[in-house]
Amino acid sequence: MQRRYHVNHEHLSTAYKIGVFGSDGDICNSSARDVAYDTGKLLARAGAIVVTGGGPGVMEAASKGAIDAGGITIGILPGDRFNHSNPYCTIKIPTGIGFARCQIITNTCHGAILIHGGIGTQAEAGAMYYLRRPVVAIRTTGGTAAEYAGKTLDSRNLEAILCADTAEEAVKLVLEEVARRNVQ
Repeated sequence: MQRRYHVNHEHLSTAYKIGVFGSDGDICNSSARDVAYDTGKLLARAGAIVVTGGGPGVMEAASKGAIDAGGITIGILPGDRFNHSNPYCTIKIPTGIGFARCQIITNTCHGAILIHGGIGTQAEAGAMYYLRRPVVAIRTTGGTAAEYAGKTLDSRNLEAILCADTAEEAVKLVLEEVARRNVQ
């Protein structure tokens, strides 16, 4: 049975789209999943749309949190099939371009939150950094988030990756920074 949603089209075009980037199912631990769920829930309650790569792990947990809070999620998928996503993607965008979809994900987002993570999270964080869009790393989750929190990523010293210890702090920071920087 297919789910149906009442979609407010104005909300889709004006709401902040916040990426939640982190570990996939292979390296995601239960602590990172819990933080991702809370992050998705808090973003949805704040009126933001949660954007992920549509897969398992942090992506699935953040999407579930957003859906449970009545929010909207976008899953930008590596494959070319709609059914190759986690079950909590409201909008599924199959790209068929594999890992290169990271560029589509980052161009879609006004800001992002990092939770744990590995090489994919590094690529997404780097692209957001280059675009000068706010990124908040929840350092207590470990992985890429802990490594990047509070740092600039190259000698140009663009805006530092912001540091948070909780989902609440990360959501507050990313939404404030998106507004402050007037990300369009």
